[in-house]
Amino acid sequence: MIFSSILIFFIGIGGINQNIDDTWHLVSDLKKEWVVYDRESKLYSPYIEDIHIEYNTVNLNLALTEYPGCYLSIDSDAEISVFFNNKLVDYYQGKGHRNYSLDSIKSIVGKNQIFITILIGRGN
Repeated sequence: MIFSSILIFFIGIGGINQNIDDTWHLVSDLKKEWVVYDRESKLYSPYIEDIHIEYNTVNLNLALTEYPGCYLSIDSDAEISVFFNNKLVDYYQGKGHRNYSLDSIKSIVGKNQIFITILIGRGN
């Protein structure tokens, strides 16, 4: 699997246009929260890189209320599709980086929690 990171950041006073190292502060590395769906057991289980190398998706339940004023930051080394609550919200054609305001996501989805899916390749 070709995922670099899924992180939660808080942006500092400097604003988005400055160097990310100067203005962004890591709140949580969500890699330990990733889960994958096992078709045999029909259950989600924790993602283990050495075991789930052939899987093309990772999933994450995220409580938006735990991170007010924060951003979801996704870095990828591959073509990926990003889904919030099973709806396609973004597509990276190749190596890329995106930041998503969790407060904006909360207002758009109208819920305090979202289910995030990242799929290697194009989500149709």
